Amino acid sequence: MLGKLLKHEFLASGRIFLPLLALVIAISALTSLMGIIFEAVGLLETEAAFFLMGSLLILAAIFVFSAVFSVPLIVFAIRFYKSFLGSEGYLMFTLPVTRHQLVLSRLITGFVWYAVTGLVATVGALIALAGWIPTGTFLDSMWIFEGMYEGLFGPFGIFSESALAIVTQIISIPVGAISTILMIYLAMGLGQLANNYRIILSIVAYFGILFVTSIASMMITLPITLSTGLNAGFLDMYQFQQTTTIVNVVSLALTAVLCIVMYFGTVYLLNRRLNLL
Repeated sequence: MLGKLLKHEFLASGRIFLPLLALVIAISALTSLMGIIFEAVGLLETEAAFFLMGSLLILAAIFVFSAVFSVPLIVFAIRFYKSFLGSEGYLMFTLPVTRHQLVLSRLITGFVWYAVTGLVATVGALIALAGWIPTGTFLDSMWIFEGMYEGLFGPFGIFSESALAIVTQIISIPVGAISTILMIYLAMGLGQLANNYRIILSIVAYFGILFVTSIASMMITLPITLSTGLNAGFLDMYQFQQTTTIVNVVSLALTAVLCIVMYFGTVYLLNRRLNLL
């Protein structure tokens, strides 16, 4: 039954996300084309003009990226509220499925769309940037990529200490996305306990959970950072790398535990404390 729920949810949410992703690619292609045209007519020949256009492009990219990564979260929240906590909940909870299957269907769908959105946004940014970098400038800037490689994988790079650092960095991305989605679901589950102002209380609950978890994480990881840093005198680069790896592992473990708590908390609220309008 989980497969049927996923199929239905992907079809329903795809009507929102596919046009959004197509719009991102279209805007990126148009931005890249503008850069090519500006270079062809000589508008990027002076450093002042290139700096101005580049600054405007960066501001536009920040705005677009913020919108692209915010829209999925808003869509997840709206669909979760309408499907489970609104009038549709009376029909949804009569289906022969468990609360775990319902929450998992929304979580898996949300994570996949969030990942796809991030990938498309990254590709779109590269497409947009390609048209604004003159060929000669791009070739002359290859040293930047060499410096980035050395900074990541060189003798003193953040990924040079051990493979564990790489693994934790990679794993933290999807775990962080899942944590964000579950935090939204749990906040909305807490907000529906009230009879009035549910949306406002859900927003307050979200930032409350975010604040508490951030403080708890800092209280756990900060002593580790300070103790290992003081022992090394903050001068030993290799010790700094080891400290970073330890903090990453601890943070990842805390986030994973938080995901489990938020998931079962959401299931409990839907199963035992459901308050449909």
